[in-house]
Amino acid sequence: MALPVQSGFGSSLQNVGSVENKGMEYSLSTVNIDRAFKWNTNFNIAFNRNKITQLNSDDARIIIGANTQVNIGSPPSIGQVGLPLGALLVYVYDGVYATSDEIPASIKAQNRNISAGDVRFRDLNGDGIITEDDRQIFAMQPKFNGGITNNFSFKGFDLNVFGQFVYGNKLYNTTVSGLTSTAGAFNQLPLVKNRWQKEGDITDIPRYAWGDPGGNRRSSTRYLEDGSYFRIKTLSLGYSLPAAIANKIKLNKVRIYATGTNVFTLTRYTGMDPDVNNVGGGSDNPIQVGIDHGSYPSARTFIFGINLGI
Repeated sequence: MALPVQSGFGSSLQNVGSVENKGMEYSLSTVNIDRAFKWNTNFNIAFNRNKITQLNSDDARIIIGANTQVNIGSPPSIGQVGLPLGALLVYVYDGVYATSDEIPASIKAQNRNISAGDVRFRDLNGDGIITEDDRQIFAMQPKFNGGITNNFSFKGFDLNVFGQFVYGNKLYNTTVSGLTSTAGAFNQLPLVKNRWQKEGDITDIPRYAWGDPGGNRRSSTRYLEDGSYFRIKTLSLGYSLPAAIANKIKLNKVRIYATGTNVFTLTRYTGMDPDVNNVGGGSDNPIQVGIDHGSYPSARTFIFGINLGI
């Protein structure tokens, strides 16, 4: 919450808000096959919608994150009555100017340093220039999420497969924004080899320009991606020796197994892991959701073992 200048402080933390959550959750358990070969399934899916219902005033806006001109750190997250938690306020990326003739005169007048090869941002309010009023709000929350477990068994063999899924959420790939900046002395991803280099080049990577005079690094939909995914979270395969054999070695049960976690993921997200939220700097602010700031991916592990029943 903002404080008067005479207080000596810029802001203070206060509990001034309320959030409403509404949703539905469904679960289904089935026995698909119940013979020598057995198969059962447990499925659940949840739909949740939340929104901010109260702040210190109805027209208040809480904006947290990097400034709009230089995309260092987190993009601006916005909290406002009527919006869901975890909304972003960013410019709309609309390609790269291939030639100088494509740049509107009003944009050139606004920034004389803009050039062919710079990013074209969408002028949402139609005033001919790009300002903070051209930023758009994007909700980051998923439409639904859930999981499915399948258990199989046949004679001494058993197989458990657990999958989880998230659909409809967005992720802001801050990692890629830094590694495709084309604006300083930083390591870059190989895809910047396809950057704009001369008049007429058709590409979605802007020119290299020290200091970013064209403002290409502004937080924008260029780094906003679909975060939907389906993941085989755990997979376990085991074999139990027949009781007669186990008894011969003075044991009630012998089961050999292998288990893998985070085995396989289907996603269109280009980051290392779609199941992340890392704003950076140790922040755990609930308004900042769906931001991948160099997140360390979930480890893929494999375990082999044996269970002995005495």
